[in-house]
Amino acid sequence: MKIKIKQSCGIKGAHVSAGASIDVEDHIAHDLIAMGKAVKHTGGSSQDKKPTKEHTPTKVLDKKIKGNVWTFNPQSLGNGHPATFPENLAGDHIISWSNERDLVYDCFIGSGTTAKMCLKHNRDFIGSEISEEYCKIAEERIKNETS
Repeated sequence: MKIKIKQSCGIKGAHVSAGASIDVEDHIAHDLIAMGKAVKHTGGSSQDKKPTKEHTPTKVLDKKIKGNVWTFNPQSLGNGHPATFPENLAGDHIISWSNERDLVYDCFIGSGTTAKMCLKHNRDFIGSEISEEYCKIAEERIKNETS
């Protein structure tokens, strides 16, 4: 399907500038249109082009590249916290957005999922929590992870 790019983005490892008209697979076109980054092409343009590898952004580590949709099962630790964050979700974000020995701040540490996954992935962390009850849960979880 031919689309016109409204907002610069990366498509299949290539950078495409705003205003460009390109041909892409239908499912990619529909996703870009749904995200507001493109509109269906309605006419010719002097900027018609396919993405080129010459505009490839700086590559990050392959293990840090994720798709747009992440699927995780909810989990309950039976520790008194009503909305425990899935460990894999926290772990994937920590791996994706930080490097080993980086400092990660969790402003709502809750039951300590982020802290536990920081320890597991060799990151430092700081957490804050208004609930004394949840702080105790997090402290116990961190203690169990480090022992």
